[in-house]
Amino acid sequence: MGVFYYSKEEDTLYRYSVENDPEPINPRIDNDNPDHMLCWSRYSLGDENNYSDAGQFLTDMIYEYISDKTLINYIKRGKCNHTKLQYNRRNKEYDLIRIRTNEEIKSIKNLIEYQHQRGKRSAFENKDITQVVVNSGTLDYLYDDLLEELSISDYLNLLEKAGFVFLPVSIYDHSGITMYVGGKFDHFDGRWDCSQVGWIYISKAEVFENLGGYRDEAGKFHKLNTKNWRKVAEYCMRLSVEEYDQYISETAKCIKIEEYTGSSFDIDEIENESNWDFKEYSGSLYGYDDEEIIFNEYGLKEENVSNDVMKIVA
Repeated sequence: MGVFYYSKEEDTLYRYSVENDPEPINPRIDNDNPDHMLCWSRYSLGDENNYSDAGQFLTDMIYEYISDKTLINYIKRGKCNHTKLQYNRRNKEYDLIRIRTNEEIKSIKNLIEYQHQRGKRSAFENKDITQVVVNSGTLDYLYDDLLEELSISDYLNLLEKAGFVFLPVSIYDHSGITMYVGGKFDHFDGRWDCSQVGWIYISKAEVFENLGGYRDEAGKFHKLNTKNWRKVAEYCMRLSVEEYDQYISETAKCIKIEEYTGSSFDIDEIENESNWDFKEYSGSLYGYDDEEIIFNEYGLKEENVSNDVMKIVA
């Protein structure tokens, strides 16, 4: 049994205890969150969304927030490790070139060797097998193909340069689920039970519109400014994931309030459980796991702990 706190209002004695919330609110639905959590898994998680997968969501974000010029310059400047644009002077158009992976190159080499052993000439003979032309044309014509060639990290890099902060969110699925910030191997037991299910993200504009700062590991508060806004964004989103984890893992706390119905304020009567009737639960208290902090947040101080029930209800 946990700690009981007490209060007396007129002639009525109340008792308070911390319990897991039997009907917690969903912080992604019932709270006004400045950030956005989009997930794709066999569970219904995060904010409601109509995207079939992460790729469709990120493509839509690129269309909305990244200009054609920005995307093209990103690839022209070699920011994309596996794709490049090369101007073909003969045809007066651009070649969209995909850089093959080491595994792909190895497979092609094995195929060439196999075909030679059978006395056949390979279609890859005397060709550069390290890359392949995906398509050719004007930059406008190639735009959709450029998008398809981008990796998830390319999408995120472009969006972060446009003023967004993204954090990966994953779940540990073993006799119930918990959520954490990071990828599969960022969990202490990161094996087959862990998987990334989506992202939580926020824009710079949303940070300055809704947030005031962040607390460092020592608890010191740092006011929001133009230099630390990304730290503020990450701090906010990590708290959001912690709250949502308490919801989906059914560990959100609340305060149970009971009313004393005994005939006297005798200590034996007060300690008799049959003399207490349930009154109500407080609202869900997310972000807390320490009973003393929870009671303080609710306005109950240390002097409200039993102390022989406040010296037999002064």
